[in-house]
Amino acid sequence: MMSGVAVTSAAAAQAPTIKPKDPLADFLPGPITTMREFDRGDLLVLFAEFYENARSTTAHQLDFKAELRAEGGRVVQAVNDERASTELQGKSGGYGFQARLPLDAVESGLYVVHVEGRSRANQDAVVSRDIQIRVR
Repeated sequence: MMSGVAVTSAAAAQAPTIKPKDPLADFLPGPITTMREFDRGDLLVLFAEFYENARSTTAHQLDFKAELRAEGGRVVQAVNDERASTELQGKSGGYGFQARLPLDAVESGLYVVHVEGRSRANQDAVVSRDIQIRVR
């Protein structure tokens, strides 16, 4: 399973906001934003958690990735991470994944941010989310 994807940007961190308790303050450098339009030169930061519902007795790896895809599916940027199932030490919980996608070298236009997690214990165990954004 996968949580929703929390999104912030360097520009969002500059916006004045009320400072309520922020459960993602340790994972994101600014407040979560619902904005999906960003300026070239901004920095997109994403955070999601991945959960394995089926307990595997065999240690294995998990692969996480975030891709910025241009129209037509061409990958413009990618962030990959690999984690060990032993990280949770048999406890319940999730694997946090953060990705930073700088938009300084990205042309203006529509993009899709694709976030994905895969367990190597079961290659069919893949979850993902896609978020459409626009770069100005």
